[in-house]
Amino acid sequence: VEGGRRFVVASMIKMIAEALSEHAVQHGLSHEDVFGQIDSGAAAEGKVAEFALLAFLERVPELCSRKDLAFSQEQRKAICAQLDNDGDGMVTKSEFLGLFLDSFVCIHSISMTDGYDIGTSKNIDKLDVDDVVETLAEPVTDEMKGMTRVEVRKLKDGTRGWVTMQGNHGKLYLSLYTTYTDFNKGFEKVISTAKIDAAKATEYINAKSKELSRCEKGPLVEARAELSKLRPKVSVLSTKLDTLRMRIDECKRDHNKREDFERRKAEDKKDRKAAALILKAIREKVEAAEASVKALEEVAAPLTSDDISGVADP
Repeated sequence: VEGGRRFVVASMIKMIAEALSEHAVQHGLSHEDVFGQIDSGAAAEGKVAEFALLAFLERVPELCSRKDLAFSQEQRKAICAQLDNDGDGMVTKSEFLGLFLDSFVCIHSISMTDGYDIGTSKNIDKLDVDDVVETLAEPVTDEMKGMTRVEVRKLKDGTRGWVTMQGNHGKLYLSLYTTYTDFNKGFEKVISTAKIDAAKATEYINAKSKELSRCEKGPLVEARAELSKLRPKVSVLSTKLDTLRMRIDECKRDHNKREDFERRKAEDKKDRKAAALILKAIREKVEAAEASVKALEEVAAPLTSDDISGVADP
């Protein structure tokens, strides 16, 4: 239940991060600037109190024009608790900036380089399958080559470098690593271990029952009787595991549908970000044009003014 709660809260955090990123782009702000909007005084010290962050999260729907981010007080507290990694009641600047970082897991081995351009950069390390990395910036796509690369930090040793997310033939090297992915990975290990233990128990009971089948008296006959009592219990456990496995698979299918929806939202996010940049550029050009017109009006005022009393006759 707690693990499930964690990835539900993580989903809310992701929604907030996306909205604040769009807000930052539209207003020419950095993520550090957004942190400063929580509490300018405290932010200067590199950390803000939970009550200040709670108040900021309450303002986010209006700030970002996103009514869907109007979470309850309980939900906002859960978000703060998940951001507060050390549980000290304060959210540091680095913890807040972690909102905007995505994690990926390596699904095909790939080299890490010291620069974006593969042709001019050097190999510095390698990502192996199941290595988890944290992005340090937005992915960069070379439209001509059809390749997407991103600067990352490897979580297990802190190595920083550039890796290819998607090759020019469409091959994926990194897959989004979410709180749900982490929870599911650990859960799969638990249920796999349980099934192996149940299979071993069944195999052991069958083998020992066969060995004791010729016994007709003494303690070994009693042991055979005890084994017979254990067999149904192990069988029931195996059935329960199979039932649980089916329920889990059904829930995973439902969740995968939600993740597909989130992936489509991520694609829309890219389009919205591009649109925000275009609108920002347009607004800047319009403002510049308005300033030019105003300056021209001021310069031309002596010629265009209706008051010509001060102008001498030719």
